[in-house]
Amino acid sequence: MEMDWIAVLPQLFLTAGGFLIFCVGAFWRRRPSEFLFWMALIAVCMAGMATVVMEPRAHLFSGMLEVSGYGQFFAFLFTVITAITLLFAFPYSRARGFGGDEFFGLILFAALGMTLVAGAVHWLTFFLGLEILSISLYVLIAIRKDDPSSNEAGLKYFIMGVVASAFLTFGLAMIYATTGTLSIARSLSVDVEVVNTPGLLLGLSLLLVGICFKISLVPFHLWAPDVYQGAPAPVTAFLSTGSKVALFAALLRFAFYATNSVWTHFVPALWALAVLTMVVGNITALSQSHVKRLLAYSSIAQMGYLLMALSAIKQNGASSIMFYLAAYALMDLGAFGVLGSLSP
Repeated sequence: MEMDWIAVLPQLFLTAGGFLIFCVGAFWRRRPSEFLFWMALIAVCMAGMATVVMEPRAHLFSGMLEVSGYGQFFAFLFTVITAITLLFAFPYSRARGFGGDEFFGLILFAALGMTLVAGAVHWLTFFLGLEILSISLYVLIAIRKDDPSSNEAGLKYFIMGVVASAFLTFGLAMIYATTGTLSIARSLSVDVEVVNTPGLLLGLSLLLVGICFKISLVPFHLWAPDVYQGAPAPVTAFLSTGSKVALFAALLRFAFYATNSVWTHFVPALWALAVLTMVVGNITALSQSHVKRLLAYSSIAQMGYLLMALSAIKQNGASSIMFYLAAYALMDLGAFGVLGSLSP
């Protein structure tokens, strides 16, 4: 068990950093925002260094979490995304008066949720990480309490997030009912001819619908432009990059574990979603006059490109998707960071 705790040092640093920031905010009424910012940045940097130096391990905590090279790649990418977001968010939030302990603490907890989603090999860990990420983002989007557009964006994302979570929950229940296991590898590697085929396919379809909401694939994308426009620019950057990269990392893992008999049932649906997302995202972006909405539709189109590559994952497309996710995250962060610096 000692080795298990060492292997999850990145998650422990993020969790401890978030709790310490909340404690400082609760007991130090006149704390400077600079102090909270540096606490968050140090916690993220320590998590990133722990990700780099520690050795890959097998499944941990009774098969709930995996710390492999794949998971470490995404965990390090999430720490980079979080650190850049903090650097953009500090001057932005200080100028607008909302950079308190809840802001910096929730950014760390959102990063924790991303690492759990990407490293999960058990459906409960995946769902727990996704809910930690989602709940943190609900508050971060509506962090500007006196801004009606921010409150509206937070409410819209909350409603759509609850709907997506409902689909995910029903899907996971169906998967467990048909396969008898919550292990991602075992539930996706079954022979569809042996188990209850309609029940398993229904569960996986509901799971896919919930993920489509989260990564704003067409036709589940309608929340994205309004939320991107209303949320603070650094939070929009964090939402557009970190949460989508985490969900795509999970989709990649699902594709690795799925047998050909399971995967072939979903390839046509993935192709259709990819085509719709690319066409609608790019064409709708042409008519936008607001920069955030333009970037929102551009982000939607990017998800279509990635989904097209995911459809060919069985032909060794994993490395290209991982590279594209890293490039997409850094470029999107840069775009929203510049936008936040130039906005009044």
